[in-house]
Amino acid sequence: MGEVSESTADLIRALVERGAHDEAQKLAYEALRGAAGVERAELLLAQAFVHGNRGEQLQALAAAVEAGELFQAAGLQSRTCDALVHTAGTLRVAGDHETALSTLEHAETLARGAGDDLRRGRVLRQMGIVSSILGRHQHALSCLEESCQLLNRSAASDEQRNARLSYLNGISRRLEHAADDVQPRPEVEAHLREWLELAEQSAAAGQMRLALMAWGNHAIVLQAAGRHRQAAEALLALVPRYREFGMRPNEGLALAEMARCH
Repeated sequence: MGEVSESTADLIRALVERGAHDEAQKLAYEALRGAAGVERAELLLAQAFVHGNRGEQLQALAAAVEAGELFQAAGLQSRTCDALVHTAGTLRVAGDHETALSTLEHAETLARGAGDDLRRGRVLRQMGIVSSILGRHQHALSCLEESCQLLNRSAASDEQRNARLSYLNGISRRLEHAADDVQPRPEVEAHLREWLELAEQSAAAGQMRLALMAWGNHAIVLQAAGRHRQAAEALLALVPRYREFGMRPNEGLALAEMARCH
């Protein structure tokens, strides 16, 4: 793998983070022409990131799977693990939770075998997300908490904030699935403050997509807490921002939550 391809893959991801999805996709397709081996794998993983953020899950899955096969053929266990994590994330978004979990178990075996805390943290994050969606809240929060601990020691600040978002999402789901009469109100209010804190930190660091997701989740918790008008107003303001950044799944979710508010 050359430095040029690696920097191109990083640039593609950076463009997505800025909401420039069309530019990122064009760059990915152009860079992939004639690319082979590990160079192609790196670019495919970046392309999977583009497709996933555009809501194009089939294309994202195909790119991530091919990247994993190329990394495995090259004997690069760490990058194979990364591709498996991306594959599992795409499967999870597509609703295939059981295949996502089995894929993550394979990835965890690779990460443990390499003694790689960074990748173990990434695997545990995805495991926690899937478990949370399936309603296995205790296991989910255990995975997500350990993921945050590992990533706080081994990952960059941007990734730490992404892991924090997943952990807070896990708490949101646990609170949402609790009966109204047993939800601890002080915990809900503290949770709302945590969402705002993450949104503000992310915006200050230039992670606007993450900030927008955090603000959206803050609004969803407001709705679940019965503060429907406030939640609807916040979601209404977020819809054009999601559109601006090409965040189609988030835009759809915001509209659905607005309907619940009304």
